[in-house]
Amino acid sequence: MLDRRQAIIGAAALTALPAFAQHKLLSGAEWDKVVADARKEGEVSFYSSGVARAEEPLMKGFEAATGIKVKYARPGGAEVIIRKIQTEIGAGRPLADVASMTDKALGIWAEKENLTAPMPVPNVANIDPAYPVDSLSNLPTGGFGLVIAYNTKMMTPATAPKSYADLADPRYKDMVLIGAPENAGSTTVMIKGWVQHYGWDFVEKLRKNGLAETRLQAEAAQAVARGEKPICVVAQAWAFVNMKQNAPIAVIWPSDGVVFAEMSLIRMRNSPNPNAALVFANYLLTAEYQSGSQAIAGAYGSVKGAAVPDLLPPVASLKRMPVNLAELVAQRGEITDRWRKIMS
Repeated sequence: MLDRRQAIIGAAALTALPAFAQHKLLSGAEWDKVVADARKEGEVSFYSSGVARAEEPLMKGFEAATGIKVKYARPGGAEVIIRKIQTEIGAGRPLADVASMTDKALGIWAEKENLTAPMPVPNVANIDPAYPVDSLSNLPTGGFGLVIAYNTKMMTPATAPKSYADLADPRYKDMVLIGAPENAGSTTVMIKGWVQHYGWDFVEKLRKNGLAETRLQAEAAQAVARGEKPICVVAQAWAFVNMKQNAPIAVIWPSDGVVFAEMSLIRMRNSPNPNAALVFANYLLTAEYQSGSQAIAGAYGSVKGAAVPDLLPPVASLKRMPVNLAELVAQRGEITDRWRKIMS
């Protein structure tokens, strides 16, 4: 059995690899050299759109095991992170080594734009088959549903909406909040799911029904927890965080199928610390890390053995609303522009 230090730096890969990766992952002397060079670099810069209070404390474990200092930053949602990375690379001063985003489609886009570099790290072998690995430049670290959350002091299970479709019902006029897609990548994934399933007419109905936006999804969940509005549609983690704090919030998994967003891990091309980035990426793909971040924050991990968050159903039991990510990558600007024209 691997000890904790070996698990973090990935001294060995013990399970079968996806066919495309079998001859591409670093191992043996190659990986030993990466680890040695990473220690010489001495630090790694990590941008995340996750829950800082769950992620940031776990950086200490990585630092203690490897001697590599983590510069952790949460600039905002996935859209904000991508804009920041673009600005840095465009200025010829890339600062981020690794970024974790709550939107796989943005990772696909970043790869197409040549912003990323591959991560052939040993722990790719431990990714659960429920998260298909399409590219070593865009690795899954977990996922979450875009759920309906409601204030239990303002509504009951009987009166709360049961589906996304219900949000356009006049019974819920002026009651619903979401985070703006310009700042939250997973909101854009959700909009794509809605349009794919119901068409743009559904968005028009939402606008007429008084759907309102906050800057961030976290703010929408907080507003519902405070009783400012009775309903929000947010990443399950934001509902989970409030529930764990005994806020009067309950979650509904939409009967028409929940939009499920995969979290994307990317390594930046020409980053300052390329070897430390690989070692750190390998750490993010451990059950130890994901049990201490995703499970605490209320998201699902991507690797075998990662703990499942309490208060939430097993990921395999979820009914999902399909989202065509290839179309989302191609149409993202068009989708957000059309959404803004309708909502404004």
